[in-house]
Amino acid sequence: MLTCGQTGTPRGGEDGRPGGLPPPLYAQLMLHWLGLHAPRREILVKTNDSGVAIGQVLKFAGQRNPKVLLHHYLDDMSTIDGAAIFLGTNPRKDLTQDFRSATMKRNAQLPQTLPSEVKAALESQQEYARLSDKLERLAPERGTAAEAQRKQLNNERRKIVLTALKDYQMSQVQAYPTKTKEQRRCRCG
Repeated sequence: MLTCGQTGTPRGGEDGRPGGLPPPLYAQLMLHWLGLHAPRREILVKTNDSGVAIGQVLKFAGQRNPKVLLHHYLDDMSTIDGAAIFLGTNPRKDLTQDFRSATMKRNAQLPQTLPSEVKAALESQQEYARLSDKLERLAPERGTAAEAQRKQLNNERRKIVLTALKDYQMSQVQAYPTKTKEQRRCRCG
């Protein structure tokens, strides 16, 4: 119950609302009286009391200190349901499940490196072998000219490997499962 002044006389109804105000108006007045940061503080107190890890609390609180984020190894996503904690309902557990599966999923149909037999065939090609021989002859030489030439030869050899990898990736067959049958599509050129 709220008290009025120094006399200590109670005012308001039995539920403590001043003057018998309706609940929606009383809620608006309470938010006005509490200020901006009091609800946020209340959410953080309830979050901390709910047994959530300190790293998740810091992430939920918008902690931007890089040392805190790095030393606690925080995720990029917060798993705290702020509305549920503030309202006192059961928090949802599936807030970031879809995002995590999307970021952690690997595309098995898209190889990132060449298979060993394709790489061996590539290394036996005349152009690749010529660049490798030039690089071996330049290895003992020192100086900026030799370093620039090594860099250029490495870039040319890398372009050959990347072209072969792209060709290999495009030649792979992707299978798309459907409800009726399995569709197959060749990603050829």
